[in-house]
Amino acid sequence: MSRAILTALALAGCVTLPGPPPCTTRRIDELYVDPGVSSADREPWLSADHLELWFRRDQNALNQLVFTTRSSVDQPFGSPTTSALSTGNEGAPFITDDGLELWFNRRSGSSGTPSVFKATRAMPSGDFADAMDVGLAGFDSVSLTHDGLTMIIASNGHLFTVSRTSTSAMFPTPLARDEIAPGVVSTGAEQHPSISADGASFAFERDDVDNVGTILSASGAGFVNLTSLETELGSGSASDGQPQLDRDGRTVAFSSNRDGAYQLFLYCE
Repeated sequence: MSRAILTALALAGCVTLPGPPPCTTRRIDELYVDPGVSSADREPWLSADHLELWFRRDQNALNQLVFTTRSSVDQPFGSPTTSALSTGNEGAPFITDDGLELWFNRRSGSSGTPSVFKATRAMPSGDFADAMDVGLAGFDSVSLTHDGLTMIIASNGHLFTVSRTSTSAMFPTPLARDEIAPGVVSTGAEQHPSISADGASFAFERDDVDNVGTILSASGAGFVNLTSLETELGSGSASDGQPQLDRDGRTVAFSSNRDGAYQLFLYCE
């Protein structure tokens, strides 16, 4: 039975999908490393069952959305497929929990202003189509709660949160009042937020003056309780960033240049 059919049955409450291996010890695993390809792989999105992986591949002056799958968590991911949506200026993929919507950014040229787009697919597997601009120009990465009603979004090093009343409604453009704990969480050096399923916490990247990234998490009222994962990740002077917090709250997919070129890793706490 295909993963798409299994996922559809799971969403209907008919079956339970097998989960990823449990986090019994703290460890860092290679999520996707392709030594035979000259590229930088960044901004991972990993499905809850750990069988579908989307990320941004920087290669030959192009930033493309690519995806790959595997049949079980014991197997490596195969060679990625470039999404038909890619024009060479896309990144920051985020897929909703039903597997049917892909949110991503697209720039007008390699250094142009980003804008947020949304694409759809009929079943929770395969490529997406019908990309539309959702009217959030100047914003570059998003993450939604399980119910799809709350979004954390980044722009120019600042983080914001906004809500909508239904999944059919558009998200409002964030205003200054929507910035998350200015000067504490959002300081002008943050990007790529990833919110938990219940909206109680989120992970994000903070860059120092040398553009070296560190992954932190924020929780508590107003998200003012900060925790750094720098010690756990143990990357020394390497740059870690672009985290994706798993819905179980126990694992974080991220990109790092700890081995040279940017590649994808999985931290299990």
